[in-house]
Amino acid sequence: LADGSYPPPPLNGSAHAWKKLVTADHSIAYTEPMAVQSFLKSGDLIEAARHAQTFSGAAKANLSLAQRLDKQGKKEEAIKFYEIAWQLNSSDVNTIKRLAELYESQKAQGKALYAYGKAVDLSPKDKALQKKYMDLASRSQEQGAAKRAFEQIAAKDPAAHAAQFKLA
Repeated sequence: LADGSYPPPPLNGSAHAWKKLVTADHSIAYTEPMAVQSFLKSGDLIEAARHAQTFSGAAKANLSLAQRLDKQGKKEEAIKFYEIAWQLNSSDVNTIKRLAELYESQKAQGKALYAYGKAVDLSPKDKALQKKYMDLASRSQEQGAAKRAFEQIAAKDPAAHAAQFKLA
């Protein structure tokens, strides 16, 4: 189209012919339908997700959309897609860590603590992750949050001296 966007996919199912190799932007998938780009540009995130799943699988599609929205500064929308990606792939520590950071930035401390705790379960020796979790737990209004975080880290990583020290 004149504005650089792509027309919506045809209703006869031939949208699969719109695949193209992505060379400059690997944020959606190795192959990406032009329809997905068009829906993203128009702001129709639901349709973009629906079409992206066809080409890259549900978890990867939702994660890719979350990352793209995150880069655009659309934090609330990104959170929704990170949450779906986490539900579909609960072992992706990077998704969970980013979601925890976004929750924290949105002042959703309870959700952030929960996500950091799950990330620590998956990556118990990640010192930067431990620090973020302990720092947030220490500032939390939630009763006992700091103690639970320190105990969790100390149990998962006996070499976590900061958690050991705070528990002493």
